[in-house]
Amino acid sequence: MQPRPSTLVKPTLDTRYHIDYSWWDRSGEDLRIYLLSHLPQEQRDLLAKSADHHQYDAVDPETGEVTQVDELHYWLLKNSRTPDFITPHTSLVDGIFRVLIANNNHPMSSNELSVHLGRPPSTILKMLSGARIYKGIRPTESTT
Repeated sequence: MQPRPSTLVKPTLDTRYHIDYSWWDRSGEDLRIYLLSHLPQEQRDLLAKSADHHQYDAVDPETGEVTQVDELHYWLLKNSRTPDFITPHTSLVDGIFRVLIANNNHPMSSNELSVHLGRPPSTILKMLSGARIYKGIRPTESTT
């Protein structure tokens, strides 16, 4: 009997990653609290006081596609366009998460993430391809 080929593919610098929100459902961690941590304190305070459950239009700057998002996601997208959303002091995991948020969770490779983070692609790949899944950041189904 021949051994089955492995279905696992070793990630490369071109492997694309995204935020897998289903991971959050299974993890027991609170996604809303983590998302709030990416906003300035003043914005967090406003959201804590808000009873607003409206949907807002969010426009993808690349495609022009309009989607409906809640208030938290609206402010995350708005803040993601400010220069201090990602700084040299932002941790690598938080930086990757923030880049993916700013990019509407479109899958990105270590090479692409490196451009936004100013960190070597190999460092990003090493962190993302380890045994641990950080904040739901996982490879997409297609690894090319």
